[in-house]
Amino acid sequence: VEEVRRRLLDPRQDEVPILTMALEAGFGSIVSFNRAFKDRYGLTPSAYRAESRAAALATASGSLHNSVE
Repeated sequence: VEEVRRRLLDPRQDEVPILTMALEAGFGSIVSFNRAFKDRYGLTPSAYRAESRAAALATASGSLHNSVE
């Protein structure tokens, strides 16, 4: 689960489907992976990816805003 969590944080992996990551990490189905991920992190993998993207955008926007001032 940790391997996939790290991949979800990597912007270079944005186009890789979560199912592909789960299967490559050894899970037999997306259902078992989603359950294990949510049990560990409190969010589904899709929600985790969305939140990490939003946080990255907010950080980038803040950095850009600060450099303009």
